[in-house]
Amino acid sequence: MCINSREIIKSPSVFFAEAPSSPSFDRMSLSSSSSCSSISVDSNYLEDSITIVNNFKKSRDIKEEINSATVKYIAEGAYGEISIARLKNNTKVAIKKFKAEEYRNDYNENIIRYKIYSEVANLIKLQGKSKFVELLGIHLTDNKEPYMSMELVMEYADGDLEKYENALVQNEKVKLSYANTRYIALELFLIIKACKEVKIDYIDLHSGNILIFNNQKRFKLADFDEIKTFVDSSSMIGKASFELLNLSCANHGKSEEKLRKIRINTIDNKKEFKNQISEFLGGDNILCNIILEPIIAYKEGLKVKTDELEDMISQLQSYRLKAFPTLKMI
Repeated sequence: MCINSREIIKSPSVFFAEAPSSPSFDRMSLSSSSSCSSISVDSNYLEDSITIVNNFKKSRDIKEEINSATVKYIAEGAYGEISIARLKNNTKVAIKKFKAEEYRNDYNENIIRYKIYSEVANLIKLQGKSKFVELLGIHLTDNKEPYMSMELVMEYADGDLEKYENALVQNEKVKLSYANTRYIALELFLIIKACKEVKIDYIDLHSGNILIFNNQKRFKLADFDEIKTFVDSSSMIGKASFELLNLSCANHGKSEEKLRKIRINTIDNKKEFKNQISEFLGGDNILCNIILEPIIAYKEGLKVKTDELEDMISQLQSYRLKAFPTLKMI
């Protein structure tokens, strides 16, 4: 089980909720680092979110299905504590509990309610979509403070992309082939396509928020407090492309410091830049050609063409792909 500072929660899926046909995220775009003064509370959006959460909670009050003897605290993030447990049918799950005192150190009560209810409502709206982590149920530990005492029971995953990268560095015997890397690239771009389909821009796309299910060889997205209404795929594609560089950096033993220099340097010589990208991708020119222009666009603040994402997916699917090797992620 892997937990990072972004409070990822995970497990195999049961109890699916039906997602609304056209979820709206128009009024929700919060940053976890935002100050109180930068967050305006939309009271109508808050009430809508509370209704969505309460209705889901009534239909998915999962408390009686958790085997209380198996609950084990394992980690915590900035605003949440994570435990693992098993349901009575032996399904392994992860449980997230919000940390009241940490929230109160940073926000007033009205903003806390807004942030928590909005985050949970966003996740509920995305249920039933294959590329988003599943919320299995909600239950309260204290009816007097419903938003602070909510416990989210989530599907359990084996780890995340960040932990997989760390495992690659530590296990020199396992190296990704070109076909492995392209498989992972395809999974990342399919996640972005899923965001586009539900009209959300996932602001905080990074390796710690990308969950890995080893048995299924699939990725899913977690942590939904930083999303906004979809405009285009440019930012997400650029971030995903850099994550592929990070992955290849770990795979080929390249210096992270050298990679950071590529991130911050301006692109004066595109041929040299392409050579650097190719080096970090271990010489996989096919993948290099697919992601080079999106990286350049991202670094220069340009928009990727609207059909770029579909082209990238089609190109990857036309080449040899192979599921990535299983590694123990700690």
